[in-house]
Amino acid sequence: MQASSGHQLIRRHTTHRKRNGVHADMAHVAVVALLSLSLVSAGLYVYAVNQRAVQGYAIRTIEKELKELKKVNAELRVREAEAKSLARVEEGSVGLGMEKAEATTIITAQNRQVVAVR
Repeated sequence: MQASSGHQLIRRHTTHRKRNGVHADMAHVAVVALLSLSLVSAGLYVYAVNQRAVQGYAIRTIEKELKELKKVNAELRVREAEAKSLARVEEGSVGLGMEKAEATTIITAQNRQVVAVR
């Protein structure tokens, strides 16, 4: 009987070790999976933060460009107003050999069209 009971004891011990080994292997797989998931999550987080930084830089660059274009636009509007001013037109007419009219006489033609005569 002792031989049979010793054999059962060895069998139980071996079976118990196999069960613990399976559980230990499962625990190792779970730890590795959790670490892998953590690394992937950390990588995605760093990528997302980097993308936002790049987009922020691009936005600041475009805002600076917009500010500069608004300044240039304002300067061009001032130059346009100066070019349209009456004094500027009169200065240009002198350079072209034009003279200022002293008096203007308006006559009406038979077909009711108005004609200016100097």
